[in-house]
Amino acid sequence: PSLSFREGCCDTASVSNSDSFFNGFISFQIYYYMLFSVFNLRQLFLHFNENMKFYRKIKKQVDPENIAETIKENKRTTAIVVAAFLLFLYVLFNSNGIVARVRLEVKKSEALERIRSAEEEQKKLKDQSKALDGDPKAVEKVAREKYGMVRENEKVYKVVPKK
Repeated sequence: PSLSFREGCCDTASVSNSDSFFNGFISFQIYYYMLFSVFNLRQLFLHFNENMKFYRKIKKQVDPENIAETIKENKRTTAIVVAAFLLFLYVLFNSNGIVARVRLEVKKSEALERIRSAEEEQKKLKDQSKALDGDPKAVEKVAREKYGMVRENEKVYKVVPKK
């Protein structure tokens, strides 16, 4: 296929129609190469940025005084925002929501703490029970401290705190 150039761009009319995809791709490559060899990227960006200002829609600013008017004009956007807000509230506060999940996690941690303390107390009581089974001194100590028992001919003195 023969290619010809005219004023810095590719002339696609001179490309033969056989293998049109290949020729179109070659044309694109040539145009791309010429574009970036002539302009650097900064100039290209500035060029398109300046020319596209005409085509852009300029959005007007939302004033607090005109919020009701803006809501009436943008009904679809307002509906989407309200629906998203309601969905957020539903996810946050429903019975299976985030708040309920946090509450359950707190209850779970409290229950685990109670279980841990009960297991420690149970271990302590088992150790005391084993000590009482085989040691007569341990039995005597518990009898004196818990039940206030004394041996014969012993006198017990109780200290009464001043009020």
